[in-house]
Amino acid sequence: MAPIIRLERITKDFVEGTQTRTVLRGVSAEFEAGHFVAVRGRSGSGKSTLLNLIAGIDRPTSGEIHIDEVCVTGLNERERTLFRRDNLGFIFQFFNLIPTLTVLENVTLPAELAGRGTRQVSSALQLLDQVGLADRRHVFPDKLSGGEQQRVAIARALAQNPRLVLADEPTGNLDDRTGDAIMQLLDQMTRQRGKTLVMVTHSRQMAALADDIYELHSGELARVTHESLAATD
Repeated sequence: MAPIIRLERITKDFVEGTQTRTVLRGVSAEFEAGHFVAVRGRSGSGKSTLLNLIAGIDRPTSGEIHIDEVCVTGLNERERTLFRRDNLGFIFQFFNLIPTLTVLENVTLPAELAGRGTRQVSSALQLLDQVGLADRRHVFPDKLSGGEQQRVAIARALAQNPRLVLADEPTGNLDDRTGDAIMQLLDQMTRQRGKTLVMVTHSRQMAALADDIYELHSGELARVTHESLAATD
């Protein structure tokens, strides 16, 4: 199957005062469509930076990122925003729900921004039913537990029916039991819909669920086997 994401010699530098810190060093990789891809690394290794570059939230210092046939790094800021809105689902570690909107309104928000809100209520309710929160659709986020908020975030990420879902430490703000349940739900819902899921995590246990596993270390990305992952600390 053809890759949905191509990273071509991606370098990302951050200037801190008079110093330049290189977070990614000529990273190249291809992620296949329909696969669950995990990128594992320690805190500060550049995992979230890589995900933000793929999403077009940030731009690399050099190199190109292609999603399908689109060169994301060649788009201007507005074009990247529209591309992200229409083609990607993003799940954040800290949920990023809008506190003044109800659960249902949070899930339909991406469609509202794209001018398709009135046609998305039915599918949003179906998604909320699948994540077990249809009966809480009129509740505000502050009345939900962390696990419930992350389930809303999963429904929101899938509401636009994107081909690609990006997840930034989606269980990092949850206890182990809740995190396991959220990860199983995310894995199940993306696989059922034939989505590509790219998740960054520091967790070996979460990475082990993926089809393809990569390790990010000292700015370099390397593919690892499930066997070698099991042997690491």
